[in-house]
Amino acid sequence: MYRIAVCEDEKYILEELHQKVEKYIKQKQLTADVKTYMSGEDLLKEKNTYDIVLLDMMLPGISGIEVAKQLYRKSRIIFITFYEKYALDAFEVDAVHYLIKPVSDERLYLALDRAIGRLEQIDHKMLTLVKAGKTRIIDIHDILYCEVFNHQVIIHTMQDAYDYPGSLDMLENELDGGFFRCHRSYIINMKYVIGREEGTAIISRGDRILVSRRKQTELQIVSIGFYIWWLFINGWLYTAEFSFIQSFTGIQGKKYMIPYVLLSDTLTFLMMYCNSAGVPRLILHMGLIVCFCRFLLNLKWIDAIAPTMIVLTLSTFMEGFQTISMRWLVKQNVGEYIGIIIQMLVSGTLAILLVITLQFVAKKYAYTGQQKISSYLYALLLPCVFIVWVVRSGLGLDMRMNQSFKDQSDLWALVWILGACAIFFIILKLVSKIITLSKEETEQKRLQDQIKRQYIYLEEAKKRNEQYRMFQHDINNHFLVLSGLIREKNYNKAKEYFNKLHETSDKLLIGIESGNPVIDILLNEKVNFAKLNGIEVKHDIKNLADCSVEDMDLCIILANAIDNAIQACIKEKNVHPEIVIAVRRRHHFLIAEITNTMLPENYTFEYGTGLENIKHIVEKYEGTMEIETSENCFRLSILLCLLPFANME
Repeated sequence: MYRIAVCEDEKYILEELHQKVEKYIKQKQLTADVKTYMSGEDLLKEKNTYDIVLLDMMLPGISGIEVAKQLYRKSRIIFITFYEKYALDAFEVDAVHYLIKPVSDERLYLALDRAIGRLEQIDHKMLTLVKAGKTRIIDIHDILYCEVFNHQVIIHTMQDAYDYPGSLDMLENELDGGFFRCHRSYIINMKYVIGREEGTAIISRGDRILVSRRKQTELQIVSIGFYIWWLFINGWLYTAEFSFIQSFTGIQGKKYMIPYVLLSDTLTFLMMYCNSAGVPRLILHMGLIVCFCRFLLNLKWIDAIAPTMIVLTLSTFMEGFQTISMRWLVKQNVGEYIGIIIQMLVSGTLAILLVITLQFVAKKYAYTGQQKISSYLYALLLPCVFIVWVVRSGLGLDMRMNQSFKDQSDLWALVWILGACAIFFIILKLVSKIITLSKEETEQKRLQDQIKRQYIYLEEAKKRNEQYRMFQHDINNHFLVLSGLIREKNYNKAKEYFNKLHETSDKLLIGIESGNPVIDILLNEKVNFAKLNGIEVKHDIKNLADCSVEDMDLCIILANAIDNAIQACIKEKNVHPEIVIAVRRRHHFLIAEITNTMLPENYTFEYGTGLENIKHIVEKYEGTMEIETSENCFRLSILLCLLPFANME
């Protein structure tokens, strides 16, 4: 059952959110308990923790962000607020989502889906055992030791003891590397060994487990050598991973390599020492790569996902080959120490092959990874996720589950993994080709569209210049008429004539002064065209002088946005058409908002070429673009990062 809290100081909003969450639970057929709070203090007083917390940022007393800092380690946070300016604060507490009020059902359900998805990522390796005739499921991390007593295998945990329906050898195969066979009748969990005395190992509960003489030395070797060898192998692989990400993305950051390797090795040691299941290790590995890419190499989140998935997919292949090799080795009649040497050779050889493969992929597909349209690499995610799931679940790398390869021959399992490798590289090749062709086609289309827009703009400018010329040609005659009417003291007629002259001049010069003459001309043309079609235009455009955004890029954004707004208003019949244009600089950002009225019913929105062109310009300046629709309003909001913060490569 999920425990969900909603914290909002506005009572009507709190009730509305509560109803929407209950509706979501009903639609998803979930079991959940939902509680509501009107202050952060009341929420923090709750002794029990919540799985998901919907939290208003602007709470009376203690703020929402301070509440989140105390809850985010145990709860999934979804922020809800009227203000966009606090979005960066949400990243400090690893918020699942950041919703702007009023919150639609669709966006709220998406945020809840993400929160529940994070909760379901936690996994453990389990064993099904029998206690007093009843079946019990326990986590292998809770096992202290296993022993054979009266020909029955018994598993001891901190709380109880359970019968295992099999031999100690069978149980040993089900446990992971954190367990050690110290005696023919005992298996101990190295995690709970707190000391050793002559002939025994002391478990944290106080139990003393026999250790055979032959195994005593091995116990020491296993305790030290096991970690040293794997830390060395993993450290080398982490170095290769970091080099791959730099080469694949074209981002240089060698000074971060040592901290990355040390942190990765430390986390590996802790996860191994705690006998963590494979899924948490996989998630932690992926999260570490993504965070280093995002916060140290300054890659976008979307650009960090693709190289991360490539690394994890290739690492999964290595683990798969190693598992098959170890399975084959167990079946061979070789000495124990020879088996250990073979195991080390196999793991070392596979690590070398992984490093070579990473270097090959980085060199072969560097162009693909360094393109601005690298978001297309998301096409890799679904196949990669499926491949990783098939290999890891089929070989049981993470948990005790239906291991589809376990009952097959080692050769058959090897064929499966080789086939998965072939599919992965075919997908990588196809996606690379698609991105290259798409890049060329997109650039050509953008160029053609820009040329077309410029031709239209020039034609409009020619018409306006012709009207200016004609007005200037006749201005002296107009002055003669006015002076004659004044000499004859026909003031009313002179006033009427002047008003008509003033009205004509207003049509020719609307009077937009943004500080950028190119933008002034463009906006004058667009606003005049809108007014000629009966559309009321309001504008607030300031401080565009010395703006680091190129004139061509700014023209593409405003021309496309205003053209779309005009076309939407022209379609209206019963609504008074209106367009509001606001462009302003705020610190190191340029913010533009274009709002227009629209038909409340039967209105279809198309994400056409105009918005695609705007999107490309926004990406160029590492900005954001958001589209909002309400009952009678359509709003396009654009934020651009000005130099030196925009990546203008």
